[in-house]
Amino acid sequence: MKIFKVICFFSLLLLFASCNQIIKKFAGVHDPRPESVESLMKFLKKKGLSQDHVYVFKDSTSFIDHFQYSWTFPKAYVYNQDYLLLDVIEKDTCTKQTWNMVEALSGAGSYPVDSNRTLPQLLKNIERTDGQEPGANTLPLSDFYVVLYWAKFTGKVSIREIKFIEKTLAAKQDSMNIELLKVSCDPLVSWGSEKQ
Repeated sequence: MKIFKVICFFSLLLLFASCNQIIKKFAGVHDPRPESVESLMKFLKKKGLSQDHVYVFKDSTSFIDHFQYSWTFPKAYVYNQDYLLLDVIEKDTCTKQTWNMVEALSGAGSYPVDSNRTLPQLLKNIERTDGQEPGANTLPLSDFYVVLYWAKFTGKVSIREIKFIEKTLAAKQDSMNIELLKVSCDPLVSWGSEKQ
């Protein structure tokens, strides 16, 4: 009887381990690998996504500093015209809360803000894909700034989120100005050339 239980335990363990791999493969998820800016842009183009407003982290230190409290992505954050983070995601909820918030964005709406996290804090850690450093003074004036963190290695998960948010924001452009910043969370080949 004990041998039967051990066999069942290891069979279930093997089944669950292989199911996770199958699900990840189906969703296009793979282990992160260093990408170049060109490979990221090629990926977006191949998937029929806009190649505008794409940003990357300057280096691995900027990436780690920025994600010291949260390693989940794809995820979107919304900042107001004063560059303050809108506190719209309830604790212990998934990204779909952000989707709902992006759909409900209104120029007349009032949202609580988190004044401890600002858009300029993010901008100091990222750069445009052309290598230029963004700054609050280089962004167009907008009612809202939606920052979408995505990664090529998350496959269909990121693709679905980017498509949804781009479509939703495009429908709102007639009534308000919303700037979308797509920040890649993929490690970059150029990070390997950083001075130690």
